[in-house]
Amino acid sequence: MMTINDIIVLLTLIIALIAIINEKNRAHLLLKFTKLDRWLFCLALVLINYFVFYPDFEQKDWVIHSLYFNGFGLHQPRHWAYIITLISLIYLFYKIYGSFYAKFQIEKVNAFYNKQIENLELSFLIDLIERYHKNDIIRWVSKKQVKEDNPEPDIEIDEPETWQVKVANWWTGFIAGLFPLSWNNRSTYARSVLYAIINTPGFVCHAANLRPYFFPDIYRHFTAAQDDQYPKELINSFFNELLRDKNYWLKKELKASESFDTGQPVRFHEENKILSGLLEDLTVSAKSKIWQSFGDTAVHELQEEIQKGLDSPLYQEYFSDNQLWEFKTQFFFQFYKILIIEAINKLHDGEHFWLFYYDRIIEKIIKAWEKNPPVEDIRKTVGHKFIENIFDTLQQWLEFANEREHTGLYYDIIRCIGRVLQVVNDSNEYPEKDKIRMLDLLFITYCNLKDNGQTDTLRTKLEEIIKKPNNLVEAGFPYYGIVATAWDQFDKVPHRVQNFTDYAYFGRFKRNVIQPLGLPTNTH
Repeated sequence: MMTINDIIVLLTLIIALIAIINEKNRAHLLLKFTKLDRWLFCLALVLINYFVFYPDFEQKDWVIHSLYFNGFGLHQPRHWAYIITLISLIYLFYKIYGSFYAKFQIEKVNAFYNKQIENLELSFLIDLIERYHKNDIIRWVSKKQVKEDNPEPDIEIDEPETWQVKVANWWTGFIAGLFPLSWNNRSTYARSVLYAIINTPGFVCHAANLRPYFFPDIYRHFTAAQDDQYPKELINSFFNELLRDKNYWLKKELKASESFDTGQPVRFHEENKILSGLLEDLTVSAKSKIWQSFGDTAVHELQEEIQKGLDSPLYQEYFSDNQLWEFKTQFFFQFYKILIIEAINKLHDGEHFWLFYYDRIIEKIIKAWEKNPPVEDIRKTVGHKFIENIFDTLQQWLEFANEREHTGLYYDIIRCIGRVLQVVNDSNEYPEKDKIRMLDLLFITYCNLKDNGQTDTLRTKLEEIIKKPNNLVEAGFPYYGIVATAWDQFDKVPHRVQNFTDYAYFGRFKRNVIQPLGLPTNTH
């Protein structure tokens, strides 16, 4: 049986254990204890002392007879001290390891979390959020809200709350305060931590590169949520930070995506969480306009490269793709490539994905060349390779969209192609051989389109673009000389039967494009 000394030693050890706990851990643990808890522990200590030293108190008649008297039970008063000690210990460990913050502590908890951000204790703070809030945040943002099919417009009318509403609000708060582990209380904390802590610039700035996989675990669940369930700027803020430092893990995932041209397999999504949260359900990308992070970053980077002049790596001779990955622009290019492929593959519609970023990138590179022309004896610069990759990808998108019969992106891709043709042909610095290569590739794309119900419409749009890209005006007359050269060099043999009879698509191409431009159609 535990003696008086044993109880005293046990309590001393507990107090010592609490005292040596790391200060920041002790601070967050204390937030779990309400005033009622503190009063209960104080009362328990008083009762433990009372029952332990009951014989001494009884001799001096310093006892409360209603608390203990002969025949009350357990034979001796110190036995009650033993029971109260065990109950207090069990409750103490429950509060430390199994309980949650009370509702009225939410402001203090947020203040404590913000203090960790200020002190750059992000690793500790993320551990706390993962332990106490992350699963609740995921549950909350994933919970579908019921919406009316034909909702009436919201009209703000100042009306006094009815007594039923007041009672309901009071009861909700009472339950949350009385039962900290209730979903009502935990969901309140989930919303607060998501908006007031995770979504703050300070947290995103420091946590993005410190623990980059913390964010995907959350935003990958945004797909099932309603528009007002999560902060839409969070994803863009996160990727802005990753792109600013050319984050290793983002780069690794983007490079892993290069192996697949028609959509990412299940294995890719299992191994690359940063991107998979945006690609598995494109609703996330569409609602957050994630392309802005990548596109704006690339444009700003190229503006800085223009200021460097010939010292810019854009002017270096291209040898391998490793040179491209030194640029944030390559991050943008590869993300856009897989994003549009996924949109086509999943027939995602309703978003144009702001494809004009592609021609803006080319425009920035050419503007740099106009200010400082490349060295003529360099076969191909890094800037040339960027433009080449962009135009090749546009052709890939167009053929894949036709194959999947995704009409939603036809016109956006074709308009982007037309804009690119205009930009490069307006420039005297872009080599003529590369302009010819672009048109040759476009002719091949036109001829290789898989016949389906939308192919005729697609070919009609391509014919318009080739004849007059992006509403080209008189200043574009030199363009038609490039078209003539490209047509003269175009390999026509694969598009004729035994070199004499044109396939139907090729005959149409000559009638609708070549003849209106006044070019010969009987060349071989």
